Amino acid sequence: MGPLIETLLTALLIVAILPILVAVHELGHFWVARACGMHVDAFAVMMGGIRKTRPSELGAKPMASPWILAAVGTVAGVSLAWAMSAQNLIGAYASLAVLGAVLPVWIATRLGNVYRLPLASTVGTVAKAWLVAVVLSFVGTGGKGMGPLQTVGLLAIFAVIGLLFVYYHPVLHKGEEEKHGQGQIFVDGPMGPEKRPVLFRPLLSRTDKHGTEFSLLCLPLGGFAAIRGMHPKEDGSETEIEGGFYSKPPLARLAVLFAGPFFSIAFGVLLLAVVLAINGELVPRTTPVIGSLTADGPGAKAGLKPGDKILEANGKPVATFYDLVKTVRVSFTEKDGRYEPVPVRLTYERDGKTLFANVTPVVDKAPSPVLQEDNKPSSEKKIQAKLQMSPVFDHKPLAPVEAFDAAVKYPVLLVAGLAESVSKPQTLAENIGGPASIAREIGNAGKAGPPAVFMVAAMLSVSLGVMNLLPIVPFDGGQMMVAFAELLRGGRRLSLKLQMQLSTIGAFLVMVLVIGVVTLDIGKMAMGR
Repeated sequence: MGPLIETLLTALLIVAILPILVAVHELGHFWVARACGMHVDAFAVMMGGIRKTRPSELGAKPMASPWILAAVGTVAGVSLAWAMSAQNLIGAYASLAVLGAVLPVWIATRLGNVYRLPLASTVGTVAKAWLVAVVLSFVGTGGKGMGPLQTVGLLAIFAVIGLLFVYYHPVLHKGEEEKHGQGQIFVDGPMGPEKRPVLFRPLLSRTDKHGTEFSLLCLPLGGFAAIRGMHPKEDGSETEIEGGFYSKPPLARLAVLFAGPFFSIAFGVLLLAVVLAINGELVPRTTPVIGSLTADGPGAKAGLKPGDKILEANGKPVATFYDLVKTVRVSFTEKDGRYEPVPVRLTYERDGKTLFANVTPVVDKAPSPVLQEDNKPSSEKKIQAKLQMSPVFDHKPLAPVEAFDAAVKYPVLLVAGLAESVSKPQTLAENIGGPASIAREIGNAGKAGPPAVFMVAAMLSVSLGVMNLLPIVPFDGGQMMVAFAELLRGGRRLSLKLQMQLSTIGAFLVMVLVIGVVTLDIGKMAMGR
């Protein structure tokens, strides 16, 4: 599969999977909110929208046709794909420069003209995005490992993010009472600055008999169920809003908040159970035949390939894959707390020929599960040397009850794994990731086939539910914590000052979390992972 086809497939899968998972999550909030007598003003899949207000209505010159911008972007994108496949670095740099600098700056200046923003503000927003990219890149890699092509590509991605901030400038600071998609700008008038409305429309929308607007937006970044009266006010009047969130008792609010994570986890479990029931679970063979190798891992670097049969390891006969693991995992020395790998001499068979290879394993940075004779991990953990190779796996059919039982255990294993990673920071970077890691997993699943895609979607859904249970106020778990405190107080609201303090702390923690996972992604990208 060519780079362009792989990129398009990954993009299509992201657009198809992520909005569905978020919609399921928000559906939980929506249904339970209605059942509790709350009014839902809007239910949206994805985020953003298309500007409905034309430049001429704002007294500005028309921007370049979207078709021209799309054509330039398409030509640059195709040129980039061709240049990368042909290993033409000059062509790749030129294409990325157009996508990441020329187009964003051009569009930003035209948007500045429409919104009456100074040039320093619009181009400055894109420049700030570039600065953030540079800082995160330096933090994530320590100033090492990022090649010129990776650096330019990262700048291009962040330029697009900066451009989105410029495009949605009119709605970024809208008031609580303004409708979704309704923003404003200020233009010079005869009597001074005049406020002009700027409206953004969804791709599709429909309003039901209850007054809820259902809409499909255009950026695959999330979604929302906007319940009336969810913003605390200084005078406590949010409790008096008819059909409002805070007009209901804490127990009802707890149910509404918990419904989102519950729906995400339940959907992931059901999807996982269906995949396991239809496709079965993967069971490793005991034969010493290589099923897969980690790209750029020790085995791959030594020239080993899937299908190779290991005959001997360091002169010892290998009858099962476990025999190979037993020999390799102790192939290291320890001195002053440092582990040095010891090369392993392998004899293997390929196409009827006997071949030899010296392979230098990698040693764990932290204890990892010890494999048993059936090639399944045990509860015991040790520092081990590894060739980063896996045996051949077969699909073992599961009865519906077995499939459901295995699926139900996944959220528990996920939480246990996260807790262990947090308790051992040295392994945290290996076990978590951000948007780039998610995109990579979805892309790999797309190449592996539909069962793998559904499996990844199920795991992401469970992860979404678990993450939203974190006790941080922007997340459902943090708001549940507030509702539970008010339940213990007999329904009395927490002070606005305390709620604002919790929101500030939560926003800071979320910012740290986002910066952390993006930085980890950049570091992994620099190392080719």
